[in-house]
Amino acid sequence: MLSHIRKVKEKKGQHVCPECNTQNSMSIIGTRVSTLNSITTSQILSSDLDERDEKYRKVLAFTNGVQDAAHQSGFIEARNYRFTFRTSLQKVINEQDGPISIDELTKKFIDYWKSNSDPSDTDHREAYFYRFFPSDYMGKAEIEDYRNITTNQISKRFEDEFDTRISWEVVSEFGYNGMIGRTLEKTGSSVVGFEF
Repeated sequence: MLSHIRKVKEKKGQHVCPECNTQNSMSIIGTRVSTLNSITTSQILSSDLDERDEKYRKVLAFTNGVQDAAHQSGFIEARNYRFTFRTSLQKVINEQDGPISIDELTKKFIDYWKSNSDPSDTDHREAYFYRFFPSDYMGKAEIEDYRNITTNQISKRFEDEFDTRISWEVVSEFGYNGMIGRTLEKTGSSVVGFEF
């Protein structure tokens, strides 16, 4: 009787893929709906599968209540920004031949995304602003508030302040925010070190 119970438990603990029947190739992850939504959304929005400009990428999510909707929209927005930023930062790091200082990385990050943010090659500078506009400023300010009406260009002063914020984001990714969430360091993607 005991051997029968053991066999049932062994079968119960096996993870078999229903598609290809491989054993222990699947993981069952228990998490909250908001977390799964934010991860799914960030993966979809950061992929190159959507050919539209960055500013036109939107997500429509449905919930059972007003409070859930308010919570999920803010939660997804904040996490999506962080995931997009980390993916973009790692892309620049991967293009380097060897170690790079944080100051150099910051400059290369800004230069790279000011010239590679728009998949349609229309306006990389503007796409850079939309791609990295901090989620904590959503609702407080909009990029369009800084557009010159006569030239239809975003002001140089805004660009300078925006670059300063992006510089802080790069530095904080390896310092202040270095251990919060799925960071580049915790995922083993890249890490900061010291010169001796």
